[in-house]
Amino acid sequence: MSSSTSPARKSSLKDYSYDFVLATTQRSINATMKQYLDGLPQKPESTVLYARDPTSQDKIKKTTPALITAEDLNKRIEANFPGKFPSGLDPLSIPADTDGEDSRIRALRKVGFKYGFRIVAGIPDHYESKADIPDLVTLGQDTSAVSYRMLCKDFDIVELLTEDDDSFWNVYSQATQEKPWVFVAQVDMRMNAIGSNFAGLPDPVKNAVKNLDDNMFSIEQLVLDLSNTALQKPATIEGLDTGGDLYEKVQRFFANQYCRGLAAQGKPVFNYTVKYKAQSSTLIPTDLDFLVVPYVGDNGKALPNPTVNQKQMSTLNYLCMTEQRSLPASNKAFNWNWVAEDEASQLDGIISINRNTFTEWFLRQIKPQAVSSCFKPKVNVTPGSWHPNFRYWREPITESDLTINKPSTGSRVLDISWSKQDEDGAGLDWALGSLRYRNTYSATVDFQDSTIKVVVHGVIWAQLKVGQSWQTANVVDKTWTSEWSLGVDGSGKIVVKGEPVLQDNSENDSINGFSDFFTGANSVFQEIRKNNIENVPFGPFPFRALGDFVFPGGRSFTFKNFRFSDNQDLLCAITYTDPTK
Repeated sequence: MSSSTSPARKSSLKDYSYDFVLATTQRSINATMKQYLDGLPQKPESTVLYARDPTSQDKIKKTTPALITAEDLNKRIEANFPGKFPSGLDPLSIPADTDGEDSRIRALRKVGFKYGFRIVAGIPDHYESKADIPDLVTLGQDTSAVSYRMLCKDFDIVELLTEDDDSFWNVYSQATQEKPWVFVAQVDMRMNAIGSNFAGLPDPVKNAVKNLDDNMFSIEQLVLDLSNTALQKPATIEGLDTGGDLYEKVQRFFANQYCRGLAAQGKPVFNYTVKYKAQSSTLIPTDLDFLVVPYVGDNGKALPNPTVNQKQMSTLNYLCMTEQRSLPASNKAFNWNWVAEDEASQLDGIISINRNTFTEWFLRQIKPQAVSSCFKPKVNVTPGSWHPNFRYWREPITESDLTINKPSTGSRVLDISWSKQDEDGAGLDWALGSLRYRNTYSATVDFQDSTIKVVVHGVIWAQLKVGQSWQTANVVDKTWTSEWSLGVDGSGKIVVKGEPVLQDNSENDSINGFSDFFTGANSVFQEIRKNNIENVPFGPFPFRALGDFVFPGGRSFTFKNFRFSDNQDLLCAITYTDPTK
């Protein structure tokens, strides 16, 4: 789809106050997460054991199973059965047909063992094709209720039941079931909403979940965010009989205790850990929130009855702020789609950079050149023996001296200007002579389609008068017009094409000798032209610096189809990189 018909052309982040947004479709998230889980060379494995403490004086601890590590469980066994099990006992390795009088079962009963779970994250073997795998993420209507399915390559449960003096060893395995067990949780991904569960977490845990580094947009990081069930309601389990005791035990002892207990403490989730690394992108996020945007109709509102394909085009939006700016108090849904249905196979989402954010970055690159192209003219004229004595010099300006306008609408995003004149004369009413010396400068910047157009115009003007004779000239009058066609490579770096074009209207011709005889204007104007702060270059802005701009998310995405929206937001299509590498 061309940029003129893509729905992302409506992007206008200035109306929402986000510095930039990275939006990915539900379709792409699911396809990439499935590829990621299926392609893990070593599947993350976790084992959870529960036991009561028969020796405790505390009635609750004595009767109620609690989490116990394999090491502590085996310490109990060794204390009760010295040397009996030199390699220790692994409850998950005891087969289903084991008799209740087996020495291993008797040892586990003695130390209070009750339940054990082992999960291996990944795609179950039950699915004959990738098309059969259910969506792992369903975005729904808002960020407070994102549905997340946790799939396991393997899932095994062991249970020790006791009745009077009898012991019963039960083993339940996903591998023996007709359908896999799927844990479904409603995740509240809001990070800044008042009243959200996130608001009550300790600051270190908040920072761990946000994880503002180069991998913050990766599927691995998203899995961690979604698995952080400190932010979700209790999971339901597809594939288990909801009326049986087993369902209640697995839900209670595994889903809640494992996910809530470990994730809420910032510990590994499926063996993923939070690490902090320096960002290499140009715009470094300093705050983050999520926003779900359902597919909308032409009126900008969510469709009442979206098709299956339209649901797949809902987007999860990373709302990003930079330079320590605060996120808006509330997240307002966008009234446009980022990706159209017929774009689904071509891209996974969009990065959109607020026109104001990019303009500010752009201004920082070009402001030094503007300052070096401007000066404060200074003039001093005193009586002389034949001609007045003309002294003229230049003083540098600072960035604060420039007049900078940043229009909020239209293709013009930046307008820089400067004008300063000085004058002096000798004699009564400057009858002996005078000199007027002026520097004017302007630069305009326009964003349109995939082009940045910059026009720089610099003038040094002088008027010299001796007696009744005078001369005026634009001793320097140069206009640089640059139209830079911009693209982006796969790593997110902007590619710049184009060269500036100079139009020189400087009045370089010497005035006639008769007039010069009376005024000496030739030598004065020539000196004014050369009398410079590094010759006041009035050159084109150094747009090669644009080649150093790197889009966020370069470790997670490749980039293509750079352009500006109708509202001059900087847009770039994104495609997930191979998540298994």
